[in-house]
Amino acid sequence: MLLGPVFGREAVTTPRRSRHYLYRSVYVASLLVLMCTAWLVMAGTQVIHNIGDMAKFGTAIFQILAVAISTANVLAALFSASARFAREKDKTGP
Repeated sequence: MLLGPVFGREAVTTPRRSRHYLYRSVYVASLLVLMCTAWLVMAGTQVIHNIGDMAKFGTAIFQILAVAISTANVLAALFSASARFAREKDKTGP
């Protein structure tokens, strides 16, 4: 493995866990809700006349989602790493 044996094992075993499908579904659903909410706010506050108005929405949603996805990924990595360290500590004992 190019990235090491730990990454190789995780890349093989992690996608098989059923709870990850739930996490991914909740993640996609929350992004969809965020995007729909942004659309409703924009459509409710502005009149859309041409494609330039739609492009402004695209720019705004990209800025919102870039921050939201980055934050969610950092938090998920932190929680995952801390849970793995705790499990490893429990396996080895004091």
